[in-house]
Amino acid sequence: MKRTITTFAGLLLLLTNSLVAYAIDIKGRVVDAASHEAIEFANIVLQTPDSVFEAGAVTNAAGDFAFLKIDSGNYRIVISAVGYKTGYIGIQDCNQNLGLGEILLEEDRVNLGEVTVTASSTIIQSDRQILFPTERQRNASSNGVDLLHHLMLPKIQVNALGDIKLPGGGEIQYRINGVKSELQDVKALKPLEIIRIEFHDNPGLRYGNAEVVLDYIVHRPQTGGNVGIDLSDAFTTGWGDNLINGKINHKKSEFAVNYSISHRRFHELWRDNEEIFTFADGYTLIRKEQGEPGGLKTIWQNLNGTYSYQNGQSMFSASVRYYAYHEPYAEAKGTIRNMANHADVISMIDNNSSENRRPALDLYFQQNMQN
Repeated sequence: MKRTITTFAGLLLLLTNSLVAYAIDIKGRVVDAASHEAIEFANIVLQTPDSVFEAGAVTNAAGDFAFLKIDSGNYRIVISAVGYKTGYIGIQDCNQNLGLGEILLEEDRVNLGEVTVTASSTIIQSDRQILFPTERQRNASSNGVDLLHHLMLPKIQVNALGDIKLPGGGEIQYRINGVKSELQDVKALKPLEIIRIEFHDNPGLRYGNAEVVLDYIVHRPQTGGNVGIDLSDAFTTGWGDNLINGKINHKKSEFAVNYSISHRRFHELWRDNEEIFTFADGYTLIRKEQGEPGGLKTIWQNLNGTYSYQNGQSMFSASVRYYAYHEPYAEAKGTIRNMANHADVISMIDNNSSENRRPALDLYFQQNMQN
């Protein structure tokens, strides 16, 4: 089993080294163009040149913002604040840390008649931000993760595959109506049933080691149900993420189930390594591994079934979860050559398989006390 893990880690390391660019930091300060005073709570969006969202940030009391550990490349920064004209900054071939200095925003003087405010409302508290999505944001989203993408929260990165990440890593804890949940549960949420999202960017000890907590507060209907299917499969390569979910409500009870399956299959995957051995007598042996195309196949499955009961003072939730990971094969092959003697060649082949199954039962009870 140890050999299996080592081989698979080597394959993942090869993929990571070939795909990840240099990690850089971009920092700046937003100020008023006339008074040069700092603009707090300005919204900063980092986009690709074709306007694809990459990351978001909000300026602090000093007007400062930062994007940490992002990939090098071409970007566009969009700066907006209430009462100011939107600013744009283009960045070309950025491959090292960049300080933008002071960014000047000009005041936007507009005479308002009768208007309807459609922007999303945000309440900032000492330990969280409470966000109320607009109807337009809900209608443009397909699930709870997609809605998060449209809200553009600072620190939160949502990619096109539905993965949620933090710059530099870190644990994200998901909750639904205060109950700890999984990412699959969030993907099963319908945007129209989400009332608000509570974003804890500095959570307390009650949340464990989580760096960020996302608590979805959703509306629970008294009766009815729904079924959802989300299918994503590639026709030309072995890749897929598929989800099916269903929910039934009856008075104060709710029954929900969701099942997801993801698979990956690579036909041309190899690794190139260099080994250096230094012996006690000072002799150094250098060997190079030249890889040949191999293969890798993995399958993940998640099955969650939940019953919950909720009234005005208490909540009970019971979830049965089953996670299965199966790697039928992970093949690596090639030759290992002694660089001091090219005739000293070793043929190498690793072919391993692994499997992991994890059932779980989650029980949660909450009672609101008087006063």
